[in-house]
Amino acid sequence: MLAAMLDSATGNAVMAKLPSHLTAVTTRLDTQFLKPAVLGAIIATARLIRQDERSAEVVAELIDGQGQKVATARAELRVRERKSRPEL
Repeated sequence: MLAAMLDSATGNAVMAKLPSHLTAVTTRLDTQFLKPAVLGAIIATARLIRQDERSAEVVAELIDGQGQKVATARAELRVRERKSRPEL
């Protein structure tokens, strides 16, 4: 679950900077679990490190309700054109 939250945070950080005709997919997610997460709210933050027309690199972290860092990640994402949906 924590890795999925980090993946989502890193993807959203890239998507927020892309025009609507582009998307990004994770190609690598290196995750470090630092301590057990307790029940309750967990806040994800992500920061774009590098981006060009084909790829992006992002770091992210998860903070629990007591302000403790429970996990971190570094992600590489591929930037590509969105596939168009067929007309219905």
